[in-house]
Amino acid sequence: HASQWRLSAGSTGSTEYDPLVNWEAADTDGAGSIGTAMTYSSGVFTFPTTGIWLVEFIASIYTNGTALNEFAIYIETTVDNSTYTSAARGRNNISGTLTPSNTTASFMFDVTDVSNDKVQFVIEYLATNTIVNASTSRSQTLANFIRLGDT
Repeated sequence: HASQWRLSAGSTGSTEYDPLVNWEAADTDGAGSIGTAMTYSSGVFTFPTTGIWLVEFIASIYTNGTALNEFAIYIETTVDNSTYTSAARGRNNISGTLTPSNTTASFMFDVTDVSNDKVQFVIEYLATNTIVNASTSRSQTLANFIRLGDT
């Protein structure tokens, strides 16, 4: 199994720590997948089958104001379908106004129960003029899900 999802609508402004919503399966210019795709609802991704999954989160962020805004991205997992914890984090700075900065976080998740083992993505940024890149025609802020093998 392998699939890619992208953020279809970005956000502008400061946030403390909210899961990203507005995800869609990548479908542009021959985009492909293998097996059954992830399911998605209200910021939460559910795995189609158990196994060891490589989860990658790549965020593209820029500012239209002050440079050098620090931001962090998180892959959060739950094993009880309720309590999410930070499984991986990426951090970066924005070097200049209108200059996108990309950051990656990845985690190998041992999914043993598809009803309880789930994932969500969070971006934490501090400035009110920070913008998360998103599009329905190309992948800018995205997540990859690749099943590597049995648990």
